[in-house]
Amino acid sequence: MSGLSRARSLLEGGDPVAAAAELRAALAVPLEYLEQMNAAKLAARLAADPAVAPTLTPVRLAVLGSSTTAQLLPLLRLRGFQEGLQVELYDAPLGAYPQEILDPASGLYAFKPQAALLYVNYRDARPGPAEAEAARWQSLWKALKDRAGCAVLMNNFDAPVERPWGNLEAGLADRGLGRLRRLNALLAESAGSGVALLDQEHLSAVLGKERWHDPRFWEHSMQAMSFEGLTRYAAEAAALLLAVLGRSRKCLVVDLDNTLWGGVAGDDGAAGLDLSEGYLEFQRYLKALKERGVLLAVCSKNEEAAAREPFEKRPEMALKLDDFAAFVANWEDKAANLRAIARTLSLTTDALALADDNPTECALVRRFCPEVAVVELSGDPAEFARELDRRRLFESAAVSAEDSGRAAHFQAESQRRKLSEAATDVDAFLKDLDMRAAAGPFEEKDLARVVQLINKTNQFNLTTRRATEPETRALMKDPDVRTLSVRLADRLGDYGLVSAVILRKRGACLEIDTWLMSCRVLGRRLEWFVFNRLLAEARAAGAASLVGDYLPTAKNAPAKNLLPSLGFEQDKDGRWRLELAAAKTLEVPIRNGTATTAR
Repeated sequence: MSGLSRARSLLEGGDPVAAAAELRAALAVPLEYLEQMNAAKLAARLAADPAVAPTLTPVRLAVLGSSTTAQLLPLLRLRGFQEGLQVELYDAPLGAYPQEILDPASGLYAFKPQAALLYVNYRDARPGPAEAEAARWQSLWKALKDRAGCAVLMNNFDAPVERPWGNLEAGLADRGLGRLRRLNALLAESAGSGVALLDQEHLSAVLGKERWHDPRFWEHSMQAMSFEGLTRYAAEAAALLLAVLGRSRKCLVVDLDNTLWGGVAGDDGAAGLDLSEGYLEFQRYLKALKERGVLLAVCSKNEEAAAREPFEKRPEMALKLDDFAAFVANWEDKAANLRAIARTLSLTTDALALADDNPTECALVRRFCPEVAVVELSGDPAEFARELDRRRLFESAAVSAEDSGRAAHFQAESQRRKLSEAATDVDAFLKDLDMRAAAGPFEEKDLARVVQLINKTNQFNLTTRRATEPETRALMKDPDVRTLSVRLADRLGDYGLVSAVILRKRGACLEIDTWLMSCRVLGRRLEWFVFNRLLAEARAAGAASLVGDYLPTAKNAPAKNLLPSLGFEQDKDGRWRLELAAAKTLEVPIRNGTATTAR
């Protein structure tokens, strides 16, 4: 029985929650177009079920297409369901995307999308200089961001199969393939500020141009690509949507035996392990993930000494021990170990993905940690990198300096743990870190990182209110709003920008709309430092009191006692209030200064 059949049987048998889990497991492997459309119908039924609907996060996505979208929309909903989203779609009239974007009274803006997808193809690239055409698209992006305050997703242009100028086209700047390549490069260079580009040209090349472009579909129904192309496009678009929502996976946990190498370390010894090209190519792919900010961790059923030995004794290994933020090798079940790894890294388990070759271990994790994305690797190491890449679990809308330095942060954090263990008390440990913090209003150069924090921080976050880049930029210009971004560094390394606060002046009160802090700096008393700055901001604004709310979610329990611990008291309306006349600054083990890496 196929996974889809099992999911359907579970739903018919009255267990929709188990059916949803089974459907997600079935979607983890490639499915044909018709199978995916059947899965989409099942997902729609499950999403409407009272037992499943509360587990899904609603998101509004507008699709602005220049070609038929009827087959794309169910696939987008399906891939959203796979990642825990309830995707509500606005399907703009065929080919009317310019009018929809430029008309403030259009249905697009009445829909109030959180993200908008420009679903276009090479036929939409107007003739003329590539620079002028790129500027036209940039103006549409700007209008959409300014008016809807949403993230903009757009695919670049897939080159057609036909080349009237033959091999000369690649060298022509004003027509054909050469012009499209130049246009795509210009769009890529100008995206990034609230715009995420989907590389449709790459997808079409991976599938093969003649399989991607089927002229019969365009002639009969103005469908821009084949059914096989649609399934790949939908998966890529959903991954990009997750990225702009801050829901991409942050850490890849890998098995060792028959995953990073062939053989069993405990039986074969380091010298006897297979490190043929397939395994090394997979390791190099993981190394590249790490270099762009994805955390790597090990979870292996092994004796720890045996698991570490290949990294120490096989110099040809592409991955080294210091590439891993966490290393767990024992005989406990992997679901329990994954939860422990998440705690070690101050992550929630839904930020993890597991790559493992063992079907039994994969099934166990799917059952007991269903929020972890499981990539069950085939027996052929030559396919491992491609199997993982196909899932698009670590998609990013942009890469910040903090992302790139994340692995170095966890190496420094290991040194901090050693200092903590050696210290006689917490105050001595914190003082020995020689921490420095710099705080100031949000700045344009930090906007991408601030928006990333607002949309990704779940644990130490009073309200978990989200904001897009245009919305955040508007707050920066609002005279009644004060913003605060905070950087932290110590003698072991630079945490980067780790905290953001948004304050609103309302009469005699300064309201805390947003107060969040990266879980990487919990336990450093940075919240005390920020509190002192809030007092200064409130007094400078002429406020008599600070007022805030704690809005509980499934993940933000670490922030529950923040306000009462700082002297706030609940008023008759249930809000937390601090009268400034009686408030005093706190003594903190953090110096004011430029938050850069220590000497």
